[in-house]
Amino acid sequence: MTRTRIELDIPERTKPDKNSFSIQAKKLEPWIADLPRANLGETARQVYRGLKDTNQLQFSHLERIYFLEKIREPVFYITSAMKKYYVGVNFPLTDKNYKVASACREIFMALATGYNIAIEDLLANSLLFTDKKLLSKIIHRSLSSLGHVLLTTYQAYEPYPEDIWTDINKLYYFAETKKLISTEISDAHRKYNLQSTIQSEYLRLLLIHLASPYRLRQGEVGKVFSTMERWATECTLLARSNQSPHAHFTINLLGNSPPHSLALSTEQAVTSEYRIIDTNNLAITVQYELKNSADMVTTTLPGIEMQRNELSHDLLRRLLIAWGVVPKRLFPRTHKNEKLHLTLGLSATHKVISDGNYNARKDPAHYPGQTKDKFIQTAQFNSSSIHNINDQQPDIWDMIYPGGSKEQSTTIEQPTMNDSQPGQPTEQSYYHIETWAMMNESANGYCIATKATSDTNIQVGELIGLQRSNDGHTWKWGIGVVRWMKYEKEPGLILGVEMLTPDAAAIGIKSAFSDSDENYQRTLMLPELQAIKQPKTLITGPVPFRVGNQLTMRILGKSMSISLTKQLQNTGFFAQFEFDIIEQKDEAEPEKNQHSGDRDDFNSIWSII
Repeated sequence: MTRTRIELDIPERTKPDKNSFSIQAKKLEPWIADLPRANLGETARQVYRGLKDTNQLQFSHLERIYFLEKIREPVFYITSAMKKYYVGVNFPLTDKNYKVASACREIFMALATGYNIAIEDLLANSLLFTDKKLLSKIIHRSLSSLGHVLLTTYQAYEPYPEDIWTDINKLYYFAETKKLISTEISDAHRKYNLQSTIQSEYLRLLLIHLASPYRLRQGEVGKVFSTMERWATECTLLARSNQSPHAHFTINLLGNSPPHSLALSTEQAVTSEYRIIDTNNLAITVQYELKNSADMVTTTLPGIEMQRNELSHDLLRRLLIAWGVVPKRLFPRTHKNEKLHLTLGLSATHKVISDGNYNARKDPAHYPGQTKDKFIQTAQFNSSSIHNINDQQPDIWDMIYPGGSKEQSTTIEQPTMNDSQPGQPTEQSYYHIETWAMMNESANGYCIATKATSDTNIQVGELIGLQRSNDGHTWKWGIGVVRWMKYEKEPGLILGVEMLTPDAAAIGIKSAFSDSDENYQRTLMLPELQAIKQPKTLITGPVPFRVGNQLTMRILGKSMSISLTKQLQNTGFFAQFEFDIIEQKDEAEPEKNQHSGDRDDFNSIWSII
C-alpha cells in the first residue's frame, strides 16, 4: 500500500494494457447499457469486477471520477435488490445470504476505494491550484460509500471493517482543515434531501453508530439511516475547548474509533483533533416529531413495517435514549464459561414452562394421552374483507414472523390438524431447545453465544426462555429479551440478553366478553420483584391487547377478571403489561396432585392468587 497526502490506504496500480478494463466514455457507456439487469447475479459480478479492476490500474483522476460517477447508478441498483437476502430474513443468515451481504458490502467498499484513489491523485496533481468543488464532491462520495458499507454490516449484524473509521475520520478532518465541509453536493441516490454537505454526511455516520445499530430490529437501521438525511443538520460538532453543556459524545478525528459517550471517555487532554457532538437540537427535533407525527403502529412489526419510511413512536423513544446521556455501566460483567438452554418466542417458552421437566418430555414415548390444548391453536381474528372460502388464508402470525410461523420455528415437530376437529392437534408436539454458551453475566442479563448453526429465527426484540444448569443444580426457566445481536466467525452468533425475571408462570388469557374456552392465548405472568420495584406483569403477543382491555386470566384451574393498566414495552414480538385484578372467582377447583415441584412455587411467589 502507498501512503499519500491524506494517508488513506489505497492499492498499488499498474498501467493498463490492451486487455485491461476500459473506462473511456465510448466503451464505458455501451458496457453499462448492456449490463444484464434481469440477471442480478451476473450484473453484480460484472460491476464488482469492473470496480476491482479499475482500482488496480492507473488512470487520470478525471477519467476515474467519470467512471465512478457513471457506475454509481448500477451499484445502487444491484445493492438495493440484494438487500432482500439479508434484510427481513431469519437469523442467523444462511451461508448463501451471508455471502450476498458480504458481496454487497465489498461492492460499496470498492466504490469508496475508487473515490479515495481519485482524491489522492487529484491532490498529487494539484501543485498550484486545487479544484475545491471537485475535491469536495469526491470526498463526499467516499464518505457516502463508506456509510453504505457501515449500513450493510449493521443490517447483517456483522462487525464493521477493522479500519473503516480511520478513513471516515481522516476524510472529514482533511475537509475541515481545507474548509470544504459546508459545500453543497448533489446526490440523486438520497431519499429526502438531494443536496448535503461533507459535514452533514459525516454527522449522519456518527449518529447511526450512536443509535446502537446492533440493538435495532430488522428494517429499523435502514429507516434511521435514511431519516438522518433530514436530521443530521440538527447536530453540531464543536472543538473540545468549546464544550457545550448539551454535548454528550466525542470523536477523535485522527483515531480508528467510532464516536462514544463523553461520560465514558478516558481522554483527559484537550487536543485539536477531538470534537464534541452536541445532540440537543436533534433531541428537540425527535421530541417534536414524536409529539406531532401520526403513530401508524406502536412499534416496528417485522415483515409488515419493513418497507415503510416512517419511524414508529417506539423507535423514536429508543433513539431519544440512544442520543441522550449514556451512563456508566451500573453493574460489572463477570466472565462465565457455562452452558444454558434456550428456547425462542412466547409460544415455545410457554410450553416448556407448562411442561416443567424438559428432560422427561423431550422423548415422545413419555407423553401422556393428549387432550385438547387451548393454547396451541393458530391466531384467529375476524376480518371485514371478503374472500373465497376455498382460498387458503395465511395465519396472522406469518405476517409478523416472515418465513414461517413462530410455532414452526420453535418446535421440533409441528402438530397435525384433524379435519373433523379443526384446531385440535392429533398428537403432542415437543419443543426445540438449543444449548448455548454463556460468555459473561451482569445483574441485568447475559451475553451468550453459539458456534453451531442455530435453527431458531432470532431477531432483536424477541422473547427467549433461558435455563441455566451448573454445579449439579438446574435453574428454573428465566425470561429474557434479545437487546442486541452480532455475528462473528468466532465465537459465532452473539446475543445480549436483558433478563426480565428468573421465573415465570404459564397462563392463558382471553377477552372477558368471550364465552368460549377455545379463545385463550398463551401468556406469561412475571412475578413482582420488590428489590427493583417491578410490579407483577403479563407477557402477551404484540397484538391485539391494549391498555384498558378487560380480560379473563386462567392459571392452575382458577379464573379471574383482570384489566390491563399500563404497557411497559412492545418490541414487535411481544408486549409487556401491568395489570390489576378486578374480581376473583373460582370456575373450577384446583387440580390436585396434577402438578408438583416448581409449579407449586407460584403460590408463594404470588400471594395474590
